[in-house]
Amino acid sequence: EDQRRHSPLGGGATVRIANLITLSRILLAPVFVFCFTRGTHWGYVCALVLAITFEITDLLDGQIARRMNQVSDLGKFLDPVADSISRFTIFLCFLYGGPFGAYATVWAVAILFWRDSLVAALRIMGATRGVIISARKSGKIKAWAQGIATITTLSFIVIPGMFGVGEENVPALGRTICNVAAFVTFLSLIDYLWGNRKVIRSLDA
Repeated sequence: EDQRRHSPLGGGATVRIANLITLSRILLAPVFVFCFTRGTHWGYVCALVLAITFEITDLLDGQIARRMNQVSDLGKFLDPVADSISRFTIFLCFLYGGPFGAYATVWAVAILFWRDSLVAALRIMGATRGVIISARKSGKIKAWAQGIATITTLSFIVIPGMFGVGEENVPALGRTICNVAAFVTFLSLIDYLWGNRKVIRSLDA
């Protein structure tokens, strides 16, 4: 039972379900691109539903695995990868924009990419020294900020005139919302680098 629980392949039915839920975010990312780039109302509606699905599955997979005490190595690897791919896909589409302009800035998208790439590299480098880079609270805050930003921006795109915001003003509002999320993401990067500064120093020894 213990070998099955910690199997890299995610042995055990519950673990397999949790990993499939995680994997769904990766598989649905291209579907999001297809829906969003249609530029139609229903395309944006589908994109919003997918964004909400990304966030729900992000909550479910970890809870299912932890509740049943069957956390797998594959799940630990897939979860941050799926998070990065799904959210970066949305922000990339925001940069692609719509009829009235882009919903995110290049800087916002770049910061997301830099943060996730550097944290992933830090975890890999730590693993080479037998050091586990644990998740930090700032990472959870970052995830919430990005999730709120994507769903809020898509809601404004889907519902014209929501809260009195004209359709032509949604891109500017989206850029502001995404910039706030990018700033929180940047702070998360600083927190990871500072919090693991001893690990980073040891790599140069």
